[in-house]
Amino acid sequence: MLSIQKSEIDFEKNLPGGIVYSQLIEELEDKLDYHTRKKSYFFQKDCHFSYQLLVISTFSCLRSMT
Repeated sequence: MLSIQKSEIDFEKNLPGGIVYSQLIEELEDKLDYHTRKKSYFFQKDCHFSYQLLVISTFSCLRSMT
């Protein structure tokens, strides 16, 4: 695992071989019943992106029925 972080907090880590791993998380929707986030993952070397992954996830919030 390279990183766990909250929304709106960017993360960057230098890896062996001059590779830089970056992770950006953006909150798209923050509703009472669900949240939607956009996560972007990047691996770059010498200022060139060698790999990029974009994930948009939606998850529901568990609430007590009492």
